[in-house]
Amino acid sequence: IGGDTIPVDPDPFILETTKKIGSLLSANYYGVDFIKTSEGYKLVDINCSPGIYYDFIQSMKIPVEDYFFQPLELKN
Repeated sequence: IGGDTIPVDPDPFILETTKKIGSLLSANYYGVDFIKTSEGYKLVDINCSPGIYYDFIQSMKIPVEDYFFQPLELKN
């Protein structure tokens, strides 16, 4: 079983909700999962250690070293 990576522009609700979650968690890197229902989008998962999928990163041309392998900045 597999899938394809298809870049999309997220719904504004998802963007705002995702930003609020990151702020509440003081997280720089995190993943969120939403499902679309007849009542709108529903948040189903928050992951502060999201998987990094090599094929996805390669297809999106994300410079992973610029984001993930820099020295971490600790917040108080």
